[in-house]
This record gives sequence, C-alpha cells and structure tokens, in this order.
Amino acid sequence: MSTSAAELAGLGRTAAGHTGDGLRVTSLAAWYGELRAIYDISFDLGPGEVLAVIGANGAGKSTLLKSIAGLMHHGSRSHIRGQIEWNGRRLDALGPEAIVDAGISLV
Repeated sequence: MSTSAAELAGLGRTAAGHTGDGLRVTSLAAWYGELRAIYDISFDLGPGEVLAVIGANGAGKSTLLKSIAGLMHHGSRSHIRGQIEWNGRRLDALGPEAIVDAGISLV
C-alpha cells in the first residue's frame, strides 16, 4: 500500500527560518520496483528539532528512513527521486557509507 505525504503525520510542516543546517527533504518519492511506496514528502528539521513519523503498517515509515540513509539505491529494485540535504550537503546520490560519514545513521 502506498501513502501520500498527508497520511504521514507531521510531515507537512516546514521549519520557519531554515538556515541550511539540519535535515531538509524535498519532494521525496520512493519505489520498490514499480510500486511507489512514498509520494512527495517534504520537511525541514533544524538543529534541536524532533519529528515523529507515525502511521499504519505499510505507510512508508521505514521506506522514508531507508531513503534518508541511502539504502534505497538498488538499481531497478528500489530507488528514490527528490532531494535530501544534511547541513547543506546533498545526500540523495550518495551511498550509505558516505551518508554515515556525513553523520546520519539508523539505530
């Protein structure tokens, strides 16, 4: 089941006065093969801000996190479109190792 941005609670807001520090996700979409799992997710998180991602099973929570961590680049099996920035640096074309080196990891 695929989910729109509106169905992922909390992802519709943008932090006021975003300076480029923190995490910025813009128009993120992700696919598993031909199945589009998330649609047009955009948000900004500045330093010290927290975002809770909640939703039903299959809503795209793990896919969102995998996309940010660089784990959705597996050729035609899974891929993303959109832009992910961490402290002003583009991450969406980097592999998981480079993203960990930049300071992002899943625990």
